[in-house]
Amino acid sequence: MAAEAQTLPALLAQNSVLQGDKPAVVADGRSITYAELDRTSGRLAARLVAAGIGKSARVGVLMPNGTEWVLSAAAAGRVGACLVPLSTLLRPPGLLAQLRTAAVTHLIAAPGFGGRFYLEELEQMAPGVAATTAADGRHPAVPSLRRVWSYQDLPRPEVDPALVEALGAVVRPADDLVILFTSDSGGAPKGVIHTHGSSIRATAAGLASRCVGPEERLYLPVPFFSTDGFSGGLITALVAGATLVTEAIPEPERTLELLERERATLFLGGPDQAVSLAGHPRFASADLSSLNPASLPEVLPPGRRPAPKARPGLFSVTESFGPYCGDRIDIDMPPSKHGSCGRPFEGVDVRVTDPDTGTNLPSGAVGEIRLRGPNMMRAICGRTRQDIFDQEGFYPTGDLGALDADGYLWSHGRRR
Repeated sequence: MAAEAQTLPALLAQNSVLQGDKPAVVADGRSITYAELDRTSGRLAARLVAAGIGKSARVGVLMPNGTEWVLSAAAAGRVGACLVPLSTLLRPPGLLAQLRTAAVTHLIAAPGFGGRFYLEELEQMAPGVAATTAADGRHPAVPSLRRVWSYQDLPRPEVDPALVEALGAVVRPADDLVILFTSDSGGAPKGVIHTHGSSIRATAAGLASRCVGPEERLYLPVPFFSTDGFSGGLITALVAGATLVTEAIPEPERTLELLERERATLFLGGPDQAVSLAGHPRFASADLSSLNPASLPEVLPPGRRPAPKARPGLFSVTESFGPYCGDRIDIDMPPSKHGSCGRPFEGVDVRVTDPDTGTNLPSGAVGEIRLRGPNMMRAICGRTRQDIFDQEGFYPTGDLGALDADGYLWSHGRRR
């Protein structure tokens, strides 16, 4: 990744030039090259502008992994809107809570997925909230929400492409890119706000440890609404200039065919999925020779699998936009470091503190992990900076850990 690409519009333009004919995303039976992603997202961005979406908008996306999701996210970023990925697993009460918390102004939703019909469910709970014909929704259930569309129903009037380019040109690294949801200790939705700059910097810092370069064909089916899917999948591929291979509903036999057909080089699906694949009758005959040693061990041949805990457990939180420490996942760490999470990435300050007083603890002592750095979130929806960061700008994660004398971080679970 070139250092000057610190916003999503700049990254799309850069990749279009440098990686033009390379597939950016393979999903739902479709492959989109980097040049096509830039061109098609630009046309969709013009439709968003026609729909009244610009820099002040917060655009919710409620749909499964696929090319439409990717194009929607890219288009929103191009016009300076803040993307709000919404979970396809949420029931209407939880979905409404996230819409309110993030103050979503415009919602782009799939009509349905996995037997669910989102707009119908929302209408049943809050009649009128999902109306797509009202000029100004403004429903009491989500006062910020102005319009709701399905992807296909977005307006198609003519918009000067130069306007879209001009909007992208004034997007700054400090502008908000995305609000990612996680749950706080009470289970309430917590909307974590990341800027263009922090997202790209955080991703770039971990590429070497995660072994993702422009030649990789990364398989990751984790939903894009999650940090692992958005940061670890989509943004990782864009920053690295790699190819992302994904699917909405993984199924062992179909997934094995996809891995073979696309010659995936890096399998970063979930551990449970890897175990399921390894136990499938067709696994033994599947040609997965393209997978490199950084893939999850369960899908590698027995002779290529690392010893237990020999590779780092990349430690991450939504607030740091994914991993903030690690070591290369394709080679074993020194034996004395087996079981650790590796070392903090460049630019990331990690402290281990007394959970009650916040004072720093010595090497080897277990305490609460606090983080500071250019990878960190800008804010959390509805909270002040004083509520989030300590006086020195560190974020108390609620995770327990210890830093050894060599700077390796060891996880010790969560604070109770």
